[in-house]
Amino acid sequence: MKSFAVWIRSIPISFLLFAATVVSAQNSQVLYFMDLPQNHLVNPALRPSCRIYAGLPAITGISLNISNSVFNFSDIFARGQKVSESTIPIINSGYDLGRFMTRIGKFNYFDAGTSLQLIGAGFTVKDDIYISFDIIDHFMTRLVVPGDIFELALRGNDKFFGTTVNLSNLDAGLKYYREIGGGFSMNLSDRLRFGARAKLLIGVAAMELDNHLLNINVVDDNSHTFNTNMALNISAPVKFYPVTDGSSGIDRVEFEDDRFGSWRDYAGYLTSFRNIGFGLDAGAEFRVTDRIFASMAVTDLGYIKWKSDLTRLETEKQIEFSGLNMEEVYNGSASFGEMGEAMIDSVRSSLRIIDSPDPFFTMLPAGLTLAGKYVLNDYLSFGLLSYSRLADKRVRESFTLSGNLNLGGFFSASLAYTASNRSYDNLGLGLAIRGLYAQFYFLVDRIPLNWSSADFGDSSFPFPHRWNMLNVRTGFNLVFGNNRAGNKSKNKF
Repeated sequence: MKSFAVWIRSIPISFLLFAATVVSAQNSQVLYFMDLPQNHLVNPALRPSCRIYAGLPAITGISLNISNSVFNFSDIFARGQKVSESTIPIINSGYDLGRFMTRIGKFNYFDAGTSLQLIGAGFTVKDDIYISFDIIDHFMTRLVVPGDIFELALRGNDKFFGTTVNLSNLDAGLKYYREIGGGFSMNLSDRLRFGARAKLLIGVAAMELDNHLLNINVVDDNSHTFNTNMALNISAPVKFYPVTDGSSGIDRVEFEDDRFGSWRDYAGYLTSFRNIGFGLDAGAEFRVTDRIFASMAVTDLGYIKWKSDLTRLETEKQIEFSGLNMEEVYNGSASFGEMGEAMIDSVRSSLRIIDSPDPFFTMLPAGLTLAGKYVLNDYLSFGLLSYSRLADKRVRESFTLSGNLNLGGFFSASLAYTASNRSYDNLGLGLAIRGLYAQFYFLVDRIPLNWSSADFGDSSFPFPHRWNMLNVRTGFNLVFGNNRAGNKSKNKF
């Protein structure tokens, strides 16, 4: 087990890599109009052309979502140079801070999410009712950073002398949970189709920041006073140890290895029902004319109550330290790692462990989808989609235009343009190919078009030069039959 100090020293660089390469758990806009069994996950009213589908265990659906509103890869990796702290552009002199700061908003987020569909199945009853069942593992993490933190850290204190900077909107969290979902969709009339999906949520591990107060008093002698009233709620098999010299603070944190002597212990922990929650998706599709369809969906309405392996760390005091800026890093008198370690050590020394903490709740990031589709003929359609995601008490928007090709359930493709994440050059692509009973699909919501390279030791690797968002989904399905076989038009529900 690494010491706490070793972990602390690795945080600053890890944070920058995280910021440039990790994501927002969000729906795939490319998936919505494709002829895939997984489209009921983005709107439970939608159904595929196949009558029956069965997901291949653990490989029927794998997705990765990446999003941050600040960093591009080019801020972290210098073109053609060996990767080290001394070559990271943003923490070295000569970097165009003014241009970078134009990307900084009032709130800046870094989100990551991945999901693994362990089991998936769906079938049609009486040519109308579609039943689905899924078990999906989700891991998601988020960080919301107020813009003033970047101003202080990168430009220094001049702008803030004699003021109090409110950082109470700083937010962070992560959770790993399992979703067991069952849903149905059916025609309510010749023009209206409705679907709903109920979800049992089983929490595995979580960490949630509870931020009641965080502000900084910046005084003229270039020192700072943090006023804090925050707590970190944790549900995981870890143990925190306080310092033993009588002062406050955390000495170290360790994983509880003695609880897991065999793979059965791990399996028991991962499959327990100690942290339970519930969720709901609902959607509808309306046929306006024979060629125009409108649809909407509300997804991920839900929560998890965390009751097991609880730890609560609180800080409610003033924290004193000086030099919260990058000047010493730029002039070479200190490293970025040293600055980050000093800051985190100050916060760590203020933490205290709460005995017998109460359970805590986490909410799912709810989404609202509004969509329209124009059907040109039996094979080609054009889609318009708006997706709004409510997370951290803030709404994030994306807007997608797509052209969609569906050839009798045997081949499906989508080419999409998405405006999202403060970027407007996002091209997406989806492909699904069916051979007999096997269907393979691959979706990507943003294709990076401008590439560079960076060196690690004696080898180099390519990376997208300007890239801060990605949503990838891939998998294999077993599909049988065709709901629309024999219909003259394939554009019915």
